[in-house]
Amino acid sequence: MSHLYDPLMAAPPDAAPVSLLAALLDYGREALGADHTTYCTFDSDSDSVLVMGASGDIDHPEVAVTGRSLPATDYTSLSELMARGDPTISRSDALDLHPAIRAFHDRVGVRAQILVPVSVDGATGFLEAFYRDLDGIDSNRLESARRLAPFAAAALSRDAMATKLQEAQQALRESESGRRRVLGAMLRAEEAERVRIATELHDDTIQVMTATLIGLDRAIATLGPSAAGRSLELARTTLAAALERTRRLMFELRPVLLQARGIAAAVRAMVDEAQAEAGFRVDLEVFDERLEPELELLIYRTVREAVSNARKHAGARVVAVTLRLAGDRVIGEVSDDGRGFDTGRATNRELMRLHLGLESMAERVRLAGGTIETRSTPGAGTTVAFSLPVGRR
Repeated sequence: MSHLYDPLMAAPPDAAPVSLLAALLDYGREALGADHTTYCTFDSDSDSVLVMGASGDIDHPEVAVTGRSLPATDYTSLSELMARGDPTISRSDALDLHPAIRAFHDRVGVRAQILVPVSVDGATGFLEAFYRDLDGIDSNRLESARRLAPFAAAALSRDAMATKLQEAQQALRESESGRRRVLGAMLRAEEAERVRIATELHDDTIQVMTATLIGLDRAIATLGPSAAGRSLELARTTLAAALERTRRLMFELRPVLLQARGIAAAVRAMVDEAQAEAGFRVDLEVFDERLEPELELLIYRTVREAVSNARKHAGARVVAVTLRLAGDRVIGEVSDDGRGFDTGRATNRELMRLHLGLESMAERVRLAGGTIETRSTPGAGTTVAFSLPVGRR
């Protein structure tokens, strides 16, 4: 009877609820030569029967409607049969057939019934096979039904597990969706604040500094090559440098190129600026595909933080930036050949506040469902590697 395992073994692990039980009942109906098969659970506490699955062309609700709870008191001898636990054949031509069973057969429209009680992990149920005629109803079919019944119980258990798995997967999808909404809202809020600051820098601070430079130029021209004039020239040089840094900060706060042309153009511009200012060479490899705006922003900020750390602290000669698409993920890496650092200390806020940006960067990547790792050894350079799930435009 090894073929009875076939429906159980062939069903996919993620089968929809009741599909495995339904397949097994279809198989059982054919193997037993029955017109209809059902599997029901029996609750002795509430004295009720619940039809869990059915297969066949008998459309009476007592044997065809799944999920329907029926009082066992309507089937007077059922509790007795379940208590005995023995497979039974009930035939309409039997003189001693219980009146309740005979009445049930008349309602449903059958002349014979095989019933096999089964108990698995404390759950009690029974397999039924129904026949419209009496031909071939014998002990062989009863034995086949007895062997099939535990598989029906196992299929029901498997279906219950599949339902729980689907519910867990749905909860996970909802959690994932919620997490991405939170991340998106957080990044948008941060970006809105950056834009506000950049706008204030442009409309107020830079305008004041520019006006001050014009005033200094006039004063220098009036004073000429005097001591006061030379002092003003030094002040003007300092203010001009501060103005340039403020303009650069304004563009860093609001990467217009990222919004307009995407991650590839924005990262190229950023690394060009970094290598011009820091004096190291940047080897860049980046994809051109556009992604979700929030994801592009997160990638850009992550790469910028890593490049900024290399520029400020590494003393590197070469920085390599790689961004590539691998299936449904973005794989990023920023590495340098600089002085490196002790990662155990650098990611501890109390011991190394200088690298607080690493923690902030890592928190955002992980919130987005990604992974990030910083590898570094003093004297051997630093590598920041991260991976993020892709959301394409």
